[in-house]
Amino acid sequence: MKIFLRLAFVAAVANLAGCVAMNAIHYTVELSEPLSEEDCATPAPTETPEQIVGLALSGGGSRASVFSAAVMEALWEHGYTDHVTHLSSVSGGSFAASYYAANLPECGALHSTEEQDACWREFFSEFKLAMRSHFFRSMVSRQTSGFRLASNTRMAFSLQETLDARFLGGMTFGDLAARNARMVDDGVYPPVLLINATSYDSGRRVVLSNRCLSDDPPAMASDIGASPLDDPALRGHGIAPPNCNQPAPQDMPLSFAVTTSAAFPGIVGPITIEVPATCDGEGLEYWHLADGGMVDNSGLDSIQEVVLRELRAEPRVLERALIFSVSNTLTEDESDLRQIRNFWPSQHVGQGILAYTGRSDGYRRLFWTRFKDELATDGIVIESIDFAIMSADLDRWPASCPQAARSAEQDPEAVRAEIAEAIASVPTHYYISECNADLLELAARDVVDSTLDPATVERLTEMGFVPRRTRVAN
Repeated sequence: MKIFLRLAFVAAVANLAGCVAMNAIHYTVELSEPLSEEDCATPAPTETPEQIVGLALSGGGSRASVFSAAVMEALWEHGYTDHVTHLSSVSGGSFAASYYAANLPECGALHSTEEQDACWREFFSEFKLAMRSHFFRSMVSRQTSGFRLASNTRMAFSLQETLDARFLGGMTFGDLAARNARMVDDGVYPPVLLINATSYDSGRRVVLSNRCLSDDPPAMASDIGASPLDDPALRGHGIAPPNCNQPAPQDMPLSFAVTTSAAFPGIVGPITIEVPATCDGEGLEYWHLADGGMVDNSGLDSIQEVVLRELRAEPRVLERALIFSVSNTLTEDESDLRQIRNFWPSQHVGQGILAYTGRSDGYRRLFWTRFKDELATDGIVIESIDFAIMSADLDRWPASCPQAARSAEQDPEAVRAEIAEAIASVPTHYYISECNADLLELAARDVVDSTLDPATVERLTEMGFVPRRTRVAN
């Protein structure tokens, strides 16, 4: 027995050493025929080609996935969800975006409003439940049983397998494209999926999508001023060599794209892929990718790039764009990093991204404020609405939280302050407690309801963004 235990110990140590020392190729790109510039620039099918409605889901682990799913349900209740043409996401927000894209029901094809509402209710119930999954426990189990101990590069395989087992079922971008085409034939228009990651090699935003982003955007129109599209470093690029217009490879699993988007350094990944160096398939390169939040933790950059490309298109069809953003992270002012004496990123993952969030927010304010004013003179409307997790104003705890029993006896303002602090303290992990999940779902509904007040809805309607009425809204 002692010999057996010694052998088992030696084998475990050897396996551990191997896992620590060895990296992994996570995906190998096989090129297909590139699209022409014209075909690559062709917009996705939409019911209203003159408008873009984008929805950006920020990063933030399970906090982001739960809050995003609840915001999307509230947006449906207000009549906006099925207007969305582009769905962009980062990290934990990509859990929610991929679930929505992969499992989107054809509720709109049903005959009565009652049937449609029941269909959407069932969908969102399952959606929110899936976002509460204990992803980390499943990852650790797969990591252990698969002899991947102590390897953060191999943890990516464990996360990918977890996502497939929970709700993606091995769906590839090819499967998604085929399903979306069938839905369009039935009069249902799914959004373009834009899953964002970051390239360690170039520092650029990498966009994994069922649509392609041309390396050479349309030439600048005479009435459009300078924009981020003029600088290659600010443009997103897909999984293809330069000058090779391709969407995400047809055999690429959605779970791989989400894992890449959520590959926070030191915990999961980085992701290594093998890519031909040229569009002709000559040579070989290794790309190293990680969490999209390293460049832009909001998911907004990719939607704004789509808007800019459409504004340059000839002939120009776009007349208006509405961009919803779901902000699951804290601002610099809300962060408590300055109060932490010994900072360890794995304990404060979401807050560790704040430096990059400040950069991207500042850049967008500088550019879009000026650019929107210029476009308005041409009759083009660009509107942005933010659903920020910290703007929730709740005066009661969910029943699942221990504070609920005593909150009735407290001063309402004290309860509000306590809840705000609790929301700010929800950790950025691949799991979430029942109390925190219930709290975030209440927060999401409060944020959407207060933001989309009657005056805002009237203003959006006057711009041309008319909500579809649901039984809930009625």
